[in-house]
Amino acid sequence: MESRDFFHAIPVCSFQEFFYMKQKDENNRFLQEFKELTDVGNDQSKKAAETPANAMKNRYAHILPYDHSRVKLSLIDGNLDSLYINANYIPGFYDSKEYIATQAPLPATFVDFWRMIWEQQVRIIVVLTVCEEQGKVLCDQYWPADTDSYGHFAVHKVSELPSKDWTIRHFTIQKINNADTSVRSVCQLHYRAWPDRGVPLSPASLITFVELVREQLQAAKDSTPTVLHCSAGVGRTGTFIALDVALQQLRARHYLDIFHTVHQMRLNRYLMLQTVEQYIFVHYCIIEKIVQMEAPHT
Repeated sequence: MESRDFFHAIPVCSFQEFFYMKQKDENNRFLQEFKELTDVGNDQSKKAAETPANAMKNRYAHILPYDHSRVKLSLIDGNLDSLYINANYIPGFYDSKEYIATQAPLPATFVDFWRMIWEQQVRIIVVLTVCEEQGKVLCDQYWPADTDSYGHFAVHKVSELPSKDWTIRHFTIQKINNADTSVRSVCQLHYRAWPDRGVPLSPASLITFVELVREQLQAAKDSTPTVLHCSAGVGRTGTFIALDVALQQLRARHYLDIFHTVHQMRLNRYLMLQTVEQYIFVHYCIIEKIVQMEAPHT
């Protein structure tokens, strides 16, 4: 990873002051910062995603994974196209491959998605979109209502616990007709209160959800990547990752650098954290968390 750009690093004790300064003149400083991020990484190659066989696996023709950071599936029968999935490794606070950002699977890529979950030994899946919004399909339901098979994998839903803004599902996954009889557990945390290309109504709700995901990761005691997706796997997915990293910075360091986090994400996947509104919202969430941490406990 690149050396840190301290120009954008803000001491925690000064974060609120900087936030209100950036808000002045109709968010002028935020707009300037986000403009600096516009072209970051855009000149990197996406050749694997552009082959005719792989192009049909992309939900959106313009949201393609960079070659250097893309997740590669196992080779099947010597077919190089079998390596492809629209997904990239994204660096986090602890690891250069802490997250996998991917698109919502298409019906034709359900098998590839579960293959990735198995091969990457994923324990946590974070979903940041509803399946349908205003009559538009944003995510096809790739998980079973009970038990279903996806290629060589059997996936069984063990439990489903809905709450106001999110649903937690637990699954088991195992290979079918294979010498490897191991059964793995996968937890899917599905946040349902986030409009496409927008921001949640409640910063507190999203902060609580991000912290819930982090608790699940710590409980798993596993260093394998966390898979995240919205519809395209860039806007809401990038916003979630930026907030998760910022919350970890808040706990562990004396400064925050959201700009650098977004810069690093955009070097690894096109258009991560899609709008200036989402960029501002991450900052606003951190303000909310700082106020919460400073409030006297009764």
